[in-house]
Amino acid sequence: MNLEDDILIEKFLRDQLSSEEKESFLKRKMVDEDFKQQYLIEKQLFETFNEEEWSYEMDHTTKEVQEYKELFESEEIIKLKEKIALGQSNFKRNNKQRKVIALFSGVAATVLLFFTVTSLFNFPKDTQLLYAENVDIDSLPSFVSRGDGIDEKVIKAEKLFKQKEYKESLELFEDLLLDKYENSALYIYTAINFIELDEYNKADVVLNKLINSDLIDSEKGYWYKSLLFLKQENKRKAIENLEVIVKKGFFKSDRAKELLEELK
Repeated sequence: MNLEDDILIEKFLRDQLSSEEKESFLKRKMVDEDFKQQYLIEKQLFETFNEEEWSYEMDHTTKEVQEYKELFESEEIIKLKEKIALGQSNFKRNNKQRKVIALFSGVAATVLLFFTVTSLFNFPKDTQLLYAENVDIDSLPSFVSRGDGIDEKVIKAEKLFKQKEYKESLELFEDLLLDKYENSALYIYTAINFIELDEYNKADVVLNKLINSDLIDSEKGYWYKSLLFLKQENKRKAIENLEVIVKKGFFKSDRAKELLEELK
């Protein structure tokens, strides 16, 4: 990966690209696997090193999260975070060669922190974290770029979705479903809206409708049902659904196989 790509990814993460540049970026991410993997690494580092950018949706009132919070506020972890912050400062200040060194230092510190937490509490990898890692909202098909006379309501609904205005977005998508607008992406956007609003039963209904539809890519419903079960922390159902995907070679079957290994 060259320096120009590093800069491009950083600008995307900081929302500093124009609409045309964003569209070009997302298209490249879909076809260039090396570029996509580098983006995922940079995104994880960006979120890790910037406390305001954490994106994992979790219930901060639960006992487990409180235990995490207490651990992160302990003297030992505070010192570790200070070392990570120092690595970040060097990461930004130095040239590309030093940037690589800082990158691996930061990753090592983050990995150390993760294993410190898991060793103390003996937790498996969080299913909601797996959901966040795999939902990949940026890769969802866009209605905006189709240019085939699609309903303006769909474009507005997608825009609200990208802005994380899930309730407002959902209202528009539900109206479109009632109008019998047949499109698999419409079902997927609607289901994810429900998931993000913690309305899991309604998300399940929508995905079942997609699976049972005559649409050519109805099988995508199985993948998003797996993510729904992960978000619900229903490990058993997630595994069952992922096994169906792998067995039948459905959408995302390779990734489903990897997820099964992580869950078992």
